[in-house]
Amino acid sequence: MNTMRTIKSIILFFNFVSLIIILVGCNKESNQPVQLYQSPTASDYKIHRAIETFKADIKSILKVSEEISIDSLVWYMEASLNETYARSDNNIEQLLIDSSFVEISMTNNHTVLLSDLNVAYNTLIDTLSGHYHSVSGDKSLLMVDISILLITDHNITVRMKDYIANRPVPPNSWTFGASDHWYWGLGLGKCTETGFQGLDATTQITAYANNSLPFGGSMQYFINISNSGVIFPWEVEASSPNPFGYVSTLLYFNSSDFLPETDDCLEPAAMNYYLSNLKQIALMPQYLPNSKSVASYLCQFDLLTNGYWGHFHKATITYGHPTVAIEPPEEL
Repeated sequence: MNTMRTIKSIILFFNFVSLIIILVGCNKESNQPVQLYQSPTASDYKIHRAIETFKADIKSILKVSEEISIDSLVWYMEASLNETYARSDNNIEQLLIDSSFVEISMTNNHTVLLSDLNVAYNTLIDTLSGHYHSVSGDKSLLMVDISILLITDHNITVRMKDYIANRPVPPNSWTFGASDHWYWGLGLGKCTETGFQGLDATTQITAYANNSLPFGGSMQYFINISNSGVIFPWEVEASSPNPFGYVSTLLYFNSSDFLPETDDCLEPAAMNYYLSNLKQIALMPQYLPNSKSVASYLCQFDLLTNGYWGHFHKATITYGHPTVAIEPPEEL
């Protein structure tokens, strides 16, 4: 029995390795954004078959004692959740990101039983459904990012980050125009109009940047997801003076020793400047992983207070390997 279990685990491991070779082999030396496919390729079909086998295996009573490595667990859970429920979308007004966690027991071999993985997988689906239905209005699930938060002697803690988009009524143009005077942050809305509370320069830059992504169809999703971590203005200094009088960084930053604080209003030209800069930052080699594309942009506001005030924007870029689904997504 132990011999058969070991053989099956080895087969599962090599199936996983073969998938990774397909995904990274052709573009190993490339550091350029990958163009999204418009129709399924042989690789997409292979990934689909592997995901379907995984979903069948974790439910099978014949495989309850089989084991899977931690690396394989992360790949299969993420790929399966994304192919089953998520699709790329560039029509985003607000990007909502939530995190949840599940603990899974490990065997003495530092692997996980498929039966335990099945329980954890269904728990995450239930949590994902709760997050999704808590968002009102027109919405879409963009992606799910699975990672290991903690490993102890007997357990692993899996983190799921889900990205849900509120979908707006699209503007006439995805370039900021004459009426786009937005406060820098704090959800203060437009500088000259009322009724935009909860929105600000960061939400609009996020929306407009995501709209520029080449998501031509509803059948695209991402696997092998990663992100840049939080990027602060002082990490991306501009090569020339800021044309609007703020600190010369690619992300908005303004500060002063004088109080009270000033809530800067970013004029349309400034909005387009920081929008363009955000896209430029995403393609910097220190952030762009090999063989991956930009999956989403996120611009957020933050502030400093320590005898002075500082207002700034910070960015997080999410990347992944673009893949085309064979079937429509299931409803959560």
